[in-house]
Amino acid sequence: MFGSSSAASDVLNGKRSLSKTHVRKLAELSSFFAVLRRATMYYMAKQTMTIRIEPAVRGSLDALAAAADRDRTWVVNQALTAYIETQRWQIEHIRQGLREADAGKFASTRAVKQVVDRLRRK
Repeated sequence: MFGSSSAASDVLNGKRSLSKTHVRKLAELSSFFAVLRRATMYYMAKQTMTIRIEPAVRGSLDALAAAADRDRTWVVNQALTAYIETQRWQIEHIRQGLREADAGKFASTRAVKQVVDRLRRK
């Protein structure tokens, strides 16, 4: 694209501007690398899993995929990852509560009553 590395350096340092042709070529390269990055992520090691879903769920997945300009697999992976993170968080907090209960760390009756009263007012 540039005749020499010094020409590229001049552009980066603001000593030289890009022609419309160079800008167009850079845009094409940018698009190419975006596609390459997506393709690389898509072909990373994965395992196949077969599931049965309701037709409406599949339609929703397809609509989300189209809106995100992604494939259905990407949407499912995102959904499963979010679900797993939420479940891990909940399980850890339940276990923490059980550990505290086993250690005898309970809220006082007064503290529980205050929380309940506050929630009822909302």
